[in-house]
Amino acid sequence: MAALLDRILDDHGLIACGWSGEWDVALHKAIMGNPSRRYSTYWAARDPVGDAARQIITHRGAEVVPVTDADDFFRSLRDKLVTLARTQRQRPESVDLLVGTAKRFAARHEHRIEIHDLIESETQRCLRKLQTSTPQVDATAEGIEELVNFQEAAVEPLARTLGVFGRWGEGAERDSAVNAMLAVWQQAGDSISGGAIHFRHYPAVLLLWAYGLGMTIARRWSDVHGILLHPVNQPQGDPNRLVSLVSDWILEGYRNKLWSLLPGMEHRRTPESDRMLGVFNEWRGSFAAIQTDFDEQHDIWEILFALIYADPTAIEAGRDQWDFWAPIGRVGWRHQSRARILTRIQSGDLHGELISVGVAGGSGDKLVSLVEEYSKFIGGLRWR
Repeated sequence: MAALLDRILDDHGLIACGWSGEWDVALHKAIMGNPSRRYSTYWAARDPVGDAARQIITHRGAEVVPVTDADDFFRSLRDKLVTLARTQRQRPESVDLLVGTAKRFAARHEHRIEIHDLIESETQRCLRKLQTSTPQVDATAEGIEELVNFQEAAVEPLARTLGVFGRWGEGAERDSAVNAMLAVWQQAGDSISGGAIHFRHYPAVLLLWAYGLGMTIARRWSDVHGILLHPVNQPQGDPNRLVSLVSDWILEGYRNKLWSLLPGMEHRRTPESDRMLGVFNEWRGSFAAIQTDFDEQHDIWEILFALIYADPTAIEAGRDQWDFWAPIGRVGWRHQSRARILTRIQSGDLHGELISVGVAGGSGDKLVSLVEEYSKFIGGLRWR
């Protein structure tokens, strides 16, 4: 029996889950007595490992994998193995595997539980990384670049996943997607302070942009409208809409000019918007790889975001509905693209589609007036 166990340890990798290493002294001794490192060893742990486990981890060169519980760990592993078998890819990057799993789930409504679990587990992973590893930086060009690069890398798997669900989902993912964005909005920036505190919400905005771009390409206008008007409870006062929270954040970034500190953004008119489009041009392979008009789809998303924010039929109590303002990204200086899109909204294919989901209170005349106010507002801007 000892010879058989020794051969198994020599010929196979190991996954340890739910074992402290303290019990079953014979097994601990057998593993420690086997010198092989030909195959990988993974130690799934919910809590910090003890001395006995640490001995095996060091001896085998094992990788410690943080987990919430054994069921979630093995269920996630099973789903990734199924995806791996279906795609016939030998050694895919973890992000590609996650995206493949999301695509398999998004295609069928009966996977709504798996969709919830996938988004929830990836949100937890994202939050752990943001909460424990976010660099402490000053509001300098080097500091801001380090922070933003870290945040983008931390949120990329979840953002790509939400882009997939936005593009191919049928609504089963919507509540989980909103919860993911709000969890990251409320919890991910606790470790950021000082002059860089503005960037505490950047990861959550990337998630909203990913999901929103996916829905825009899929023309899921009802869900776009519903997500942006989603009420968010505040520490004091009445709930605020998600679109208003993010718009305030965009305005704050415009005023403090921190985005202009990033390399290549020093002389940009809309550095925050340009940065995010650049990020999504790298990530869109997951949900819009051959979308030839991706820049214009981004413009549509920015315009709808602004119109829904400024829509007087949905303004929060206490906000002056006659003082027109709307967040303006790079679409503000992309004149031809903006003109095409606004024509489509006023009298083209997008007009009826947006009215039917309640934009501008479902009134065609009010939608036309809203677009006119938006155009007048942009026309009065003086770009730096």
